[in-house]
Amino acid sequence: MHFDGSDSAAVSASFAAPNACLPHRPLVMMMDPKHLFKKIRNNIIKSGFGKNSTRLLSHQAGFITWDMWVKAYQWDQAANPSEVSRIHHVLTDEHLWPNNGQKMRNRLAEDVLDKEMLHLFKAYEKAEGHNGGSLNGAIQLLEATNILVANFNDCRPITTIEDDCRKRNAKALAWFTSWEDKVMAEEQITAVIKWTKLISQETLLT
Repeated sequence: MHFDGSDSAAVSASFAAPNACLPHRPLVMMMDPKHLFKKIRNNIIKSGFGKNSTRLLSHQAGFITWDMWVKAYQWDQAANPSEVSRIHHVLTDEHLWPNNGQKMRNRLAEDVLDKEMLHLFKAYEKAEGHNGGSLNGAIQLLEATNILVANFNDCRPITTIEDDCRKRNAKALAWFTSWEDKVMAEEQITAVIKWTKLISQETLLT
């Protein structure tokens, strides 16, 4: 509505629209971060090598598939049978195999993208030894998403453009942007294949 119905126009305008009340202070449109986290999680769920997978997220550091989350969860349960000793003690089957209703729950998405998930992946990577390198892409993704989950759940106001929170968010954004730029620069694959290697365009534009 504010950008002629065009995603590219919104991006070009940095999601800023004219302010009728205070013309010198544009309005900045911001998507609900929690909805964005669910979209990122849903993209990962769709990523894999199976016949029902519609994406195969492929970062320069390696593939990113939902099966990695499942295996990390199962490893944590087997290695730490006591719930209190688990690395990511809040994870449940609902997180890894959510039904349509559970996919709408914000917490279930944030829990698989936060710093505890990052800690679990790093521990799982170490346990896997030489095979742990296959998790590099997923770990880099979690290094970006855990920042966003933490910052957008922080209720403290941002009062200056020099705030560390903004700097951390910019670092996370730079990771996603770099991933997209490198995939889109690949000349030997079609545009359709390129988009299956990335988080969906709708998610990236928000």
